Amino acid sequence: MGAYSFLRIAAWATYDLANTIFAINILSLYFPLWVIKDQGGSDLLYAGAAGASLFLASLFMPFLGTLSDYLKRRMIFLIDTTLLCVFATAILSSASSLKEGLFFFGVANLGYQLGLLFYDALLPEVGPPHIMGKISGLGVALGYVGTLIGLALVRPFVLAHGYRAAFLPTAIFFLLFSLPCFFFVRDPQPLRSPSLAFLIQETTERLKRGVSHFGKGTPLRQMLWVHFFSILAIQPVILFMAIYTQKVIGLRDNEMITFFIGTTFMAILGSFLCGILTDPLGPRKMLLVSLGGWCIGLLIASLSVERWQFWVAGGLIGIVLGSTWVSSRVLIIRLSSAEYLGEIFGCIGLVGRAAAILGPLIWGGIVWGFKTHFPWNYRLALLCLLSWMFISLALLFKRLPESFLKGTP
Repeated sequence: MGAYSFLRIAAWATYDLANTIFAINILSLYFPLWVIKDQGGSDLLYAGAAGASLFLASLFMPFLGTLSDYLKRRMIFLIDTTLLCVFATAILSSASSLKEGLFFFGVANLGYQLGLLFYDALLPEVGPPHIMGKISGLGVALGYVGTLIGLALVRPFVLAHGYRAAFLPTAIFFLLFSLPCFFFVRDPQPLRSPSLAFLIQETTERLKRGVSHFGKGTPLRQMLWVHFFSILAIQPVILFMAIYTQKVIGLRDNEMITFFIGTTFMAILGSFLCGILTDPLGPRKMLLVSLGGWCIGLLIASLSVERWQFWVAGGLIGIVLGSTWVSSRVLIIRLSSAEYLGEIFGCIGLVGRAAAILGPLIWGGIVWGFKTHFPWNYRLALLCLLSWMFISLALLFKRLPESFLKGTP
């Protein structure tokens, strides 16, 4: 592999670092705290705003993914969606009301979610197939390094000026760390330039034909349901764990940051280990281990009384969070045809975003519906997530075609 190939791999993986700066500071930490603590909003209100933007993303994903397949272009879509996220996040810093803040958050999250589709679909273009697991692991690991960098770079602004001050620096750092990918990752074929009418017609026809990839009994259909139930559990953890650590466990702001830094180090470790093991052992086996770890971690977290118990749960969840993204991304690619990769990721993204909408809404509904039973309303919500993750694990254990069991095409 030449120097340019290593540069391309590093540039692609660095985008994972960039977008995680947005994920940790906006999705997980400072925006939900701004909504709930500064503006007097609720968990359910934040879940509704996140869900609305995810719903829009899910509507666009199959069509845009199929369009990128036809055009044989990913980078132009990745750049455009990233800039949408960056600009909306920057404008968010000047929002004059909760309503306005929720609107620009929704636009930013729309760009962020759509960008993930094209970023994942670029993976086969940046390196050879036999090290795909290692490349995926490098990207996820750098993503969690991005969590640490994002916290370190943005935290001083928050300490000086409050939660709102996190928004503009997050936008700037997201853009800066995205630039290597923009400059050094290229699509392999020239851009097609058909008429708009033909483009819409051709993309629509390809999308209709693409439904056959997910027919009854196919490995991708099985993976579709595994992905749905796992995201149903994972998304509320990403969105609400900061609130859970403060309200239920009683961590102060500084302790919460320390907790997130600790779990992030474990996520980096899990990503690297999974990346190394995915190629020789197969992505299905690694995904089984990850989902099993989720079940154990969520059970411990829901029953934790002492802080050290919750730290144990957080460390385990950090490890399996990183390994889940590594193994599932490689497994989807190995089960897919390269010609239809954008379309397949688009359809899986549609199902995943539907779960990402439903999961936080269920969480918010449980927390609100049982609010007179605090803190057991939050613990009940975590046990609900455990049930979704167990279903995902059980689905992956089901008898599947031999090619799927081996994690190969």
